Amino acid sequence: MKTNNWQVSEFHENGNKKTELLDLGFIVKYKKSFEGGGLHVTGGAADGKPEGLHVIYFQSGGIEMTVN
Repeated sequence: MKTNNWQVSEFHENGNKKTELLDLGFIVKYKKSFEGGGLHVTGGAADGKPEGLHVIYFQSGGIEMTVN
């Protein structure tokens, strides 16, 4: 069984994770976080274009919007 590992590609100035990427070959999944921590956006891209479900979160943790 293959284990997928998220790779941190960017950090905020305070050292917190900003962007994490998971390359699945046919699609790249990503997570973006607020500077103070907490998830901001999750989604995916194929050929440089948005692909699949994207979820945008409020800084408080609730879901602000979902886009497919």
